Parts: sequence; structure tokens; C-alpha cells
Amino acid sequence: MKKITTPVLLIIVFSAILWLTNLFTKGMFMDGVYNALFAHNLAKNVGGFWTPQTADYMHPSYWDNPQLSAYFLSLWYKFFGDYYWVEKLYSLFCAIAQLVLIASLWKIYFIEEEEKKYAWLPCLFFLMIPLTSWCYSNNLMENTMSIFTSASIIVFLLFLRTEKNLVLYSLIGGALILLALLTKGPVALFPLVVPFFFIWIERNFNYPKAFLYMLIQFLVGAGIFVFVFSMETPKNFLQHYLEVQLLPVLNNQTKTNASQFAILMQLLMALSPLLLLSVVSFFFSRRIAFKYKSFFKTAIVFIAIGLSASVPIMISAKQNKHYLLPSLPVFVVGFACLVLPLVKWLEKKFNEHETERILTFVKTGCVIVIVGCIFLSIKNIGSYSRDEELLFDIEKIQALVTSENIIRADWSLYSDWALRANLNRFYDKKICMPNEASETKFYLTKSGEWGDRLPSTAHKIYSGKKFDLFQL
Repeated sequence: MKKITTPVLLIIVFSAILWLTNLFTKGMFMDGVYNALFAHNLAKNVGGFWTPQTADYMHPSYWDNPQLSAYFLSLWYKFFGDYYWVEKLYSLFCAIAQLVLIASLWKIYFIEEEEKKYAWLPCLFFLMIPLTSWCYSNNLMENTMSIFTSASIIVFLLFLRTEKNLVLYSLIGGALILLALLTKGPVALFPLVVPFFFIWIERNFNYPKAFLYMLIQFLVGAGIFVFVFSMETPKNFLQHYLEVQLLPVLNNQTKTNASQFAILMQLLMALSPLLLLSVVSFFFSRRIAFKYKSFFKTAIVFIAIGLSASVPIMISAKQNKHYLLPSLPVFVVGFACLVLPLVKWLEKKFNEHETERILTFVKTGCVIVIVGCIFLSIKNIGSYSRDEELLFDIEKIQALVTSENIIRADWSLYSDWALRANLNRFYDKKICMPNEASETKFYLTKSGEWGDRLPSTAHKIYSGKKFDLFQL
């Protein structure tokens, strides 16, 4: 314990509070359930990497997103087994990996030992953003994609600091960007332009080097992309992906009515804790700000990179807040640079007093909290963190329809995507509508309702809070 610094221990505490307590609970945001469903199908050889299947009965083919995230998760199912908590464990792994990457990014860029020791600061900021907790609690594809985009930026910074092996680093960077692209689409392309942002603050880095690095990255990624998608099955997936998902979103042909500025409001809300800290830092440390001019410039660069990853989402008709996750690791580095003067000032004041007893007290408190989180994670095994009524009902229904793979459902349940996803993910069952021919002995309706196509001879065998089940 003496070797673990207090800031690192605080990061462990924050992580335990955010994710450990709900690690073995049931329930996730619907996008995360679908990601788990695709991975579950891949692990059981249902569909394929380029031919994923969703929970729809009549039209199971899914073309909305690439499947690299689901593929990695499927490997976890094969290793750990088919348990509901595996997807949350995978998300926790992604969160820990992202924290390591953020700390590495800071330590690689700041070469002075005096600054290196503050690598914990952007990690702490990352945990302070409410969106971070939500994304890694819900098994989103962006959790995996962010690892590749952050790693690509780190590879560039390694070249920036060594000034050697430009071709090698740009080759690796291009490959990482392609992996990010295969995880969640074009939003992963922002690391391509990262080199140009550093021309302003790096004396030995100029336009020719930046252009060459970016060009090789692009050519590597494009070359592998063309090679992969020249094959028949990937080519078929790409064609459907463009027609079904990407082009309609870019042309505003989707059913969403979100404002194109919605993503900026989501970004402002996500970064609000860091913006507040930056303002406080400015007022408390403005007298010594001249000492930290270089940090201010660095902050501007990393914040600009974050904007290059988030602002282009405005052209999309879909404005979901979790699309911002890949930009957060660079934002937190930028804001950490702005708040660093305040942190150093507080550290100086703190060291002027007797601190050993205080640090011992803080560390002891941290250990108690961590132990408490472990206890809660065990206590919460099998409980619900989301969609409790839905999950409870389908668990009870499953016991009555164990021999059926298909359940006929009323038209009122057609767009209940959470029902479709969870029923298929956990029990390998699908619902079909009254006009979709399938032999089945059961009929599902909303609680308290009699279905439009339900025969008068049917009788209710389960009455739940969200659903009723009839036997035909």
C-alpha cells in the first residue's frame, strides 16, 4: 500500500464506485444489449462477422454497424462462458485499458519527470465525466473503438518524441485507425489529422513530416480497406451498410428529428465538470500563469483534437451522446493541462503542513471504500440495474416456454426492441408478429391487454407487470 500513491488509489476508488458495484447486476442500455447479442451469436456460430443476425424474426440480417467489437466480446464468451455478466466484465476491461492509454499518452508527450508524475490527473478527469461512467456500464461499441483511436494517437506521439521510424509508426497508426473504423464506422477517422495540430507547438515538427505521416497512415488504412472489401462477403456487407445506415444518416433520411446542434449540447454537458475546474484554476493561479504558457498551448492542441473528433458528428442525422466517447481521452488531457497550475499550487500548500497522518487516513478510507464496493458487487449478484420489470417478466415467461424458440406477439409489441434484444440474448428466443407465419403455442401481449389476433379459446398462463402470456 505504501508504494501506491494517493491519486492512483483515488482513481481505483472512483473506478470501483462507478463499475464494480453493478458488475454482476442485470440490465443495460439497449445498444449494449444488442452488442452482446451479436457477440453471443458469433460465439454460437449464428450468422457471421460479415453477416450478423439481429433479434428480428422475419428479417434477421443486420447491417447498421461493423462487428469488430462484437467479435472481441465473443472471444470472452468462449473463454468465460455464456454468463450475463461477461459483457460487463469486458466493458470494465475496456475502461481499465483506456485509463492506461490516457496515462501513457500523458507520460509519452510530457518528457520532463516533473510533469510525468501527474499522469493520474487526466485519468481522474476521465472518470469525472458522467458520460464515461454511463458508456462503460452499458457495453457500447465505442468502448472498444476508443482503445484503437487512443492507441493511434499514442503511436504518433511516440514518433514525435523519438523522431525516428516515421514509416513504421505511421504504418501501425494507419492499421489502428482501420481497426477503429471496423468497430464503429467513420467517426474513427479523426486520428488521421492529429499530426497537423502539433505543428504549432513542436519546433522540430513541420508540415512535410506531418503530411508524410498522415499520407502513409491514410494509404495503409485505405490499402487494407480496399483489399478486405474487394472480397465478396465483406463487399456485400459494405454495400448494405452504406445503403441501410451510413448514406441515409448523412442525407438526413432517418426518422430521428434531433437538431444538428444537439451533439454540441451533449458535449458541453459532458465536459461541464472540467470546464468549471478550468475556470476555478484560472482565477486561483492567474498570477503564476506565465510560468505555464506552454501548458496552455498544449491544452489548446488537445482540445482542438477533441473537437475534430466530436464536431463532425453534427453532419449526421443521429446525435447520440455516446458517439462522443472517443473524443474524451484527448479532451481530458487538454483540460488537465489547464488545471495543472491549480493542482501544483494545492500540492505546494498541502506539503507545507504535516501530511503523513492525513495521507494515512485518506488511504485507509480508500481501502474501506474499495472493500465496500467488492462487498456490494457480491451482494448485488442477480439484481437489476435497469429494465427490472422487463427482465423479471421474460425470466418467468422463459420457464413456461422452454420448448419454444418462437413466441407469437401482439402488434403492440412490434417496436419493443428491448424485449426482442433481451429475449434473444438471454434465451435464444424470438418473437413474431401475427402475420409472420410460425407454429407456436404461446401469445404475448402487453400487461392487461387482449391481443388483436388472440383466439377466444386462449387462456392466460402468466400475468406480469409488463407482459401477459397466453397459451393457444
